[in-house]
Amino acid sequence: MDFVREFVVFAVKSGNPEKINTLDDTCGKRIAVLAGGSAEQVIVKQSQACTAAGKPAVTVQSYTDQPTSILSVRSDRADAFFSSQAPLTYFVQQTNGQLELAGTGQHNGFGDLYQGSVFEKDSPLTPVILAAYQELFDNGTYAAIMKKWNLSDNMLPAPGINLAK
Repeated sequence: MDFVREFVVFAVKSGNPEKINTLDDTCGKRIAVLAGGSAEQVIVKQSQACTAAGKPAVTVQSYTDQPTSILSVRSDRADAFFSSQAPLTYFVQQTNGQLELAGTGQHNGFGDLYQGSVFEKDSPLTPVILAAYQELFDNGTYAAIMKKWNLSDNMLPAPGINLAK
């Protein structure tokens, strides 16, 4: 059951001095990612696309956690951190203006990504929980929660089941 749309974006220095707004902008740049994650796979593939096009490779920096990845950008060891928008929104806010998000609202090498709750197929809970989520959407609670945590860009107009196609 889906209730949040997710994007994979970049955390960059404020003012985006390296002008990283799309995957194509990462050629020749130092990009931090979480080791073993899907963002790492996408950025490695992008590096291969860069070199195939005669551009410099992406220097992929794989880290085991998000705080270390954020620190790599803050300390100029990386030009950007490529990861999920929702947690990056929080981490960027904690930098007191040192970092900002870039490449928002784009697929950046991914298809449509949704987050939500998982239930066993044909679970009797599915329609009950879907109705509960719909009530939160209808009464404004969902919007209030998403806005409180600065996730308005991740909001859906309505909850759904298996929205990714």
